[in-house]
Amino acid sequence: MHITPDIDSPKNWPSDYVDGENQYICICCICNDTFYGHKRRVTCKECQGNSGKPIKAKPHFYAVCLKPMQEIAKGMGYNLIVHGSMDRDLDLVAIPWINEPKSEVELIQTLDVYLKGIRYSDESALSGYMHSILPGGRHSYVINLNRGGAFNSYTDEQYYLDISITPLVISQ
Repeated sequence: MHITPDIDSPKNWPSDYVDGENQYICICCICNDTFYGHKRRVTCKECQGNSGKPIKAKPHFYAVCLKPMQEIAKGMGYNLIVHGSMDRDLDLVAIPWINEPKSEVELIQTLDVYLKGIRYSDESALSGYMHSILPGGRHSYVINLNRGGAFNSYTDEQYYLDISITPLVISQ
């Protein structure tokens, strides 16, 4: 494996860094060689062309994040489970696991800090995380990962977490 790719390599994605920005050294998940491209590229141009169909990076990213997010949720009194394919977005359900878990908003903010390093303030959390109430009394929150604005000339409208939190019911 080369440490620094050749600037003229057919593995590179020159369209990713036309203006000189976003030229990152990436490692191909198929051939394990290095290439220049956007920082979210997972395959070199040669392997992408040879595979016949694109590699879906989202399920891999979501899978890597899941265990640490479950540990965060557990520490806050919730069991965090997956429902859905992880193909487009990551659908999660947080179930209160103790009688006095941390607040829903605190859970969402903590997960947001883990994923992106930032969070909405307490005052703007409900609108920022697109809070809604679903059937069965579930509360829904959305953590956007790469939607709603390009900070690096790359956006993906379907890159987000959709977290439903089941209501806490304490039986007498």
